[in-house]
Amino acid sequence: MNTYLKDLIEIPSVSTNIAANKQAVDYMQTFLTERGLFCERFTFSEHDALVATTKKGNKRPKVLLAVHIDVVPAPPEMFALTERDGKYYGRGVFDMKFAAASYMEAIDLLGDDVHTLDIGIMVTTEEEMGGLEGVARLVDLGYLPEVVILPDGAHDWQIETLAKGFLYSKVEVTGKAAHGSKPWDGDSATYKLLDFLQELRAFFSEQTLHSNTLNIGMLEGGAAKNQIPPYASASLDIRFISPDEKRKIEVRINELCAKYGAVYTEEPLRGAPCINSLSDPLIAPFIDSIRSVVGIDSSGTISTGASDARFFAEKGIPAIICRPAGGGQHADGEWIDKAGYEQYAHVLVNYLQKVARSQ
Repeated sequence: MNTYLKDLIEIPSVSTNIAANKQAVDYMQTFLTERGLFCERFTFSEHDALVATTKKGNKRPKVLLAVHIDVVPAPPEMFALTERDGKYYGRGVFDMKFAAASYMEAIDLLGDDVHTLDIGIMVTTEEEMGGLEGVARLVDLGYLPEVVILPDGAHDWQIETLAKGFLYSKVEVTGKAAHGSKPWDGDSATYKLLDFLQELRAFFSEQTLHSNTLNIGMLEGGAAKNQIPPYASASLDIRFISPDEKRKIEVRINELCAKYGAVYTEEPLRGAPCINSLSDPLIAPFIDSIRSVVGIDSSGTISTGASDARFFAEKGIPAIICRPAGGGQHADGEWIDKAGYEQYAHVLVNYLQKVARSQ
């Protein structure tokens, strides 16, 4: 059983467990320092982060290997790596401690050759809470590689070519209170909100994997059954496939706000779409490495969720988002294919030796 993965799974690094996450980062920092990498340590709102590079103080490595080692809550028994039927089980084996352990395995496989490469390893501990106190802060500090490997999406050795952008927002509408038996004396905020939402929903008539989508998550309004509501609000989850589509959505929302006297507010937690081409000169060699090591011709896939790659996408940095077979993330049956996990480090080594040689 793999020692690095076993050790990391045994650390109960739920996002809110600051001490456990510190322990996990300490574990990786000790490993990386012992192998001659230069480590910078950070704390953002109590959440630890680490960047290790083969060149001291280098904020722009050729290839950055990024990983979050915080996880969602789980029963105590999931914080132990188990193996059965060719699969590893445990909290974080797929999302995404397997990547951290694979990076460590790759460093061991490279040996002294690692110092001939221009690479970095970024470790954060707040992704499951949004990533704003992790990768977002490090990108703002200038950690901008030429390409980032971040295997927190896709499946079965396919490469993510699109992860939709997202924004969380709130629509608020005001009216005039009156007795429920005399609606003509008031102005129902809930009626206005429902009309607003009906028109907005029509703008998202096609809701598919390949289109923009709208979810109306929460509705609030009124204080009593027999009162015309003077206030109503809705919380929205909007996903969009490109910046141009986002602009179209914003134009329509502004039109509806003017029509209904609504106030629209976006939350800080949002993300740009992550769009990557398989022909990108820094992504295509990874496909060749998968073919060489695994024997699979990787193709593109679309992810329904977002990842920390969105922070790099905002800076125009391509991301290689690809992982072996696995599933059950955030569930009690989280797993990863054992053979795929063991191959991943070899894929990384094959790719890095082709792409990341120091000039």
